[in-house]
Amino acid sequence: MDKMEQCYVYTHVAYDKKKIKELLFDFIKVKPGQKVLIKPNWVREGHIDKPDEWEHIITHPVIVEAVAEIVVEKMHGNGELKVMDSPMSSSSFGKVVKRGNIKEKLLQLNASGVNVQVLDLRRVRDYMKGDILISSKDLPGDPAGFLEIDLHKDSLLSDKKNKQYFGADYDVKQLRTLHNEENNIYHIAKSVLEADVVINLPKLKTHRLAGMTGALKNLVGITVMKNSIPHYTIGTPENNGDDYKEKSSKSQFEISVLSIMRKIWKKKNPVINSFFIPLKKIYALVADRKDKQSIRGGIWYGNDTVWRAVLDLNRILLYADKNGVMQTTQQREYLTILDAVYAGENHGPLKPDKKVCNTILVGSNPVAVDTVACAIMGYDYKKVPTVREGYRVKKYPLINTEAENIVLISDSKEFHEKKLADISWDTSFQFVPQFGWKGHIELSETER
Repeated sequence: MDKMEQCYVYTHVAYDKKKIKELLFDFIKVKPGQKVLIKPNWVREGHIDKPDEWEHIITHPVIVEAVAEIVVEKMHGNGELKVMDSPMSSSSFGKVVKRGNIKEKLLQLNASGVNVQVLDLRRVRDYMKGDILISSKDLPGDPAGFLEIDLHKDSLLSDKKNKQYFGADYDVKQLRTLHNEENNIYHIAKSVLEADVVINLPKLKTHRLAGMTGALKNLVGITVMKNSIPHYTIGTPENNGDDYKEKSSKSQFEISVLSIMRKIWKKKNPVINSFFIPLKKIYALVADRKDKQSIRGGIWYGNDTVWRAVLDLNRILLYADKNGVMQTTQQREYLTILDAVYAGENHGPLKPDKKVCNTILVGSNPVAVDTVACAIMGYDYKKVPTVREGYRVKKYPLINTEAENIVLISDSKEFHEKKLADISWDTSFQFVPQFGWKGHIELSETER
């Protein structure tokens, strides 16, 4: 008999710390003396266009605090708790952890005798101006250091024919030194590898590169160098690229020009790079005057790159030992608690519209949780590459059952003891997809 996988769906949740602690207490299996990692989604301090809006952008501080308090309580004064993330390179970590005074509240837990730390894992912080990177600053990163983990041919990127990757930085040479025909290297924080228990606290949102972001996508935050993650591949499907949807004179022109510009911009000279800011704005106005939603930079349903890196990182989290060596058995306990009390739809993940769902998902398998997350969003998981391909990984597998064997346990009759096939468009939250995915990710008409 195939293994059944349970996912808990709580749909009457508010950001009430006391009630959230009561809800989650029995799920968190922590023992005294263990090293525990809490990984929230701290991607950015707020909405790009509306900086004062943040509750649907990052994992809510109330959930982070509630989970941390449960962990500390169960450690009985003996153990280590690290709350950490590697936000996008241009984010202000200081501003993120001021939301809800979460850093201050977490560090107060040191009074329990447990060693509590709040860490920014990044080794580089970038500064943007007008959508162009103008300077960078070195950061200390993880105090424990990092390890280079090379998956070689075991990487899901290994069968990509086109290796012209683009990542988080203009320096494509750096990225392609890490990911090429021979190597597939990720820089992973040692604090992650040293953990006995990992509690993943993602935020449910649409995502322009991946369709949606939940448990699996949240693991990009275990790297210390954002430019070690391929985001998309330069070109069009005709040459095995996914930068653009189709080959055209416009796409070929932009690819050629950007290749030259990135060589200039990667030097991060504030004066020179700032010169291009108005030029870039003018070009965007002219080039996109007929189409305000141009598909470029892999922001569409044909992105065949980012899901591979995301699943690689999840395999590393589960199977890499403390020395960064991949093993055949899972190396640490794992739990996902997905924050969808306030979620994000439409232009995710950095400027989505708020979607109030009052929901939390809990599960011990990231693929199962994201499969259910897709369903309640009104999406077909088979059309979300990160989730669909999670079922197909053979070496260092991420799930050992099929989607039809997932059973929902819920406080809502719409979801309780239901399977995926029982969830329709009408019973979902009907998330509006990011424009590059709209019309390609939703449940089909027959399922509506």
